[in-house]
Amino acid sequence: MEQLSLPARYVPAEHHRLMIDKLECLERGYVIEGGVKRPFKRLMIFCPPGSAKSTYGSVLFPSWYLGRNPRHCVIQGSYNDSLASRFGRRARNTFATNIHRDVFGVGLAKDSRAAGEWETDQGGEYFSFGVNTGVTGRRADLVVLDDLIKGRKEADSKTVRDSSWETYKADVRTRLKLNAGILYMATRWHEDDPAGRT
Repeated sequence: MEQLSLPARYVPAEHHRLMIDKLECLERGYVIEGGVKRPFKRLMIFCPPGSAKSTYGSVLFPSWYLGRNPRHCVIQGSYNDSLASRFGRRARNTFATNIHRDVFGVGLAKDSRAAGEWETDQGGEYFSFGVNTGVTGRRADLVVLDDLIKGRKEADSKTVRDSSWETYKADVRTRLKLNAGILYMATRWHEDDPAGRT
């Protein structure tokens, strides 16, 4: 098989390969352990800042997922709209490349190209949101949550922790379709963050 020449920033380190393996399991919906097939619908990834968790989980994974599932819906959340839209822009730009279309045979819908809200040409959807902006009217086959809490200062605030937990509990979980997957990624700043409450 012909090897693709990847930019250095996309050559995976060992911990990235572990992420990729688990992300592929999440997309499939199962993992095989000891010869036994088990459901795999939830994945949490905890890394320090600068570990490329967002590159793999919030940019490459949603575009790859929608390439394999072009009729599915992805909801992507982060601590504010600006960061969520940035992830959406990067995922959209990856999805829109010629190499992506050549591999998956799917592209962007011609009339839907906004950074935080776009569609595939086969009816799939991508929508990004920030905590407290809501996802009313949306349904998801996959939810990707990346740093619902910005940093240490915010994590020390119970009000911020409660707000991000309510977003997860009341907004995100109620949007899931049957057999939907959830990817939760974060730098753990506090044991009482949403990951600690699940």
